[in-house]
Amino acid sequence: MGLNDIGVYPSHDELELYFKRYDKDMNGRMKFSEFADSFTPSDTYYGAMLNRRTSNNSRGRLYARDDCFMSDTKIEFKNLWRTHFKIESYSESLR
Repeated sequence: MGLNDIGVYPSHDELELYFKRYDKDMNGRMKFSEFADSFTPSDTYYGAMLNRRTSNNSRGRLYARDDCFMSDTKIEFKNLWRTHFKIESYSESLR
């Protein structure tokens, strides 16, 4: 699922900042571990809580592309991405 599919339309600069910060090996591709790091809280308590959560696909259930999020979760994920890009842009402007 792409960002545009959930209603998030980042600018080229926003994507560039995201990759600059989280693409650790700087190969221009986002590994799952790099992606997960971008959304895992830096607070150890909350990070551990999130990492203990089981996968939706843990029992071999396959989901259709558009069924991976419930509608409320899709809205929250969209808002999370927008906030992520906004914070990255703001942080960069302070440098």
